[in-house]
Amino acid sequence: MLGAVWPERNVAFPDFLDTTNNTRDWWANEYKIFHDTKVPFDGIWIDMNEPSNFATTIYYPNTTSASKIRAERSAIGPENKSPTGDPLKCPDSGPDSEWDNPAYQTISVYQWGNDNYLCSKTMCMIGSTIGGNGRFFDTKNLYGWSEIRSTANALKVTTGKRGEVISRSTFPSSGHYGGHWLGDNTARWEDLQTSIIGAQEFNMFGIPFVGSDICGFLAGMRPLFIRMNNGHYLDGQGLSAVKTDIEWDDHNCKKE
Repeated sequence: MLGAVWPERNVAFPDFLDTTNNTRDWWANEYKIFHDTKVPFDGIWIDMNEPSNFATTIYYPNTTSASKIRAERSAIGPENKSPTGDPLKCPDSGPDSEWDNPAYQTISVYQWGNDNYLCSKTMCMIGSTIGGNGRFFDTKNLYGWSEIRSTANALKVTTGKRGEVISRSTFPSSGHYGGHWLGDNTARWEDLQTSIIGAQEFNMFGIPFVGSDICGFLAGMRPLFIRMNNGHYLDGQGLSAVKTDIEWDDHNCKKE
């Protein structure tokens, strides 16, 4: 399926559950080309693999215009990075809607409010997986696991070494192929607390290599980050280097 995420135009989401291994071998070859011609990497960090899609036209039932995606994408990043391809449209009515708009929705649908469906912010549930022998409706939770497995193979084929793979989406046994990061967070004390809990939980899930964004991805850099890192406004490192004249607003952002 084609979605709209970071690159321009559309993004293809491969069927990593393909039992013929054609997808696995193609994936490894793409990594090898990138390694040999662009960046000689020794580790891979895979993101957005729940999979996550910025805009599915289920939100805009009266249009398939790419401008709708650009409007949503512009709120996330610079306009020049907005996808320009047509957004993904999933069937929400008619005989083919039983997967994306089933009679009994899940809590994930209701918590996002009205006009949301199982395919909201992700791929179409009606999509085919396992080489056409399954539906995304039944295999969505395995997408991150299947990608980390194929990526671990690609890393070994490319470098001849074990290396390290880190994935945002995981499933039981993912720890056999790589590690996990806890997703986007801020540099707040509350997130420090939940990151400790999250790391312990994923150890119990069989994924011993797990961590969080210490400096935070969202909002600004609170003193928690300053105490752990040497910022551009610090003279040195450590507690003695923390400047006390920095003001913070209610959204944890440094006031300019």
